Amino acid sequence: MGVPSYTPSVVHLLLETLHAHVAETLADARVYADHADKAQVDADDVRIALTAREAGTFTAPPPRDVLLQIARERNALPLPPVAFHAGIQLPPPEFQLTSPNYNIAVPARTARVRAGLGPVPEERAAVAA
Repeated sequence: MGVPSYTPSVVHLLLETLHAHVAETLADARVYADHADKAQVDADDVRIALTAREAGTFTAPPPRDVLLQIARERNALPLPPVAFHAGIQLPPPEFQLTSPNYNIAVPARTARVRAGLGPVPEERAAVAA
């Protein structure tokens, strides 16, 4: 097939993919055969299953002129002007991933010490005793 080198694991991946595709197609063919009240799957059932699978899997892109027309219509609308702000433009705080999204419960003792109020009065009495 003109492939000079390959990783051996690629062969296994291709076999698994091919097996899955064949199994799904044959399962669809079995459904079509059951619908037609046939005891066995024949070539027509497989052909219908392949056609149905191909129709749902492979779609052709729109023609070039249709894409160009859509692009012309889309590009006819100007973009909104960008508001100038000095510095980095950030979204509102509720949408920033860097804003804190949690609260830390600080014990009363730590809060009093950080505020410069000293230890809790009960602790002061215990230290003096």
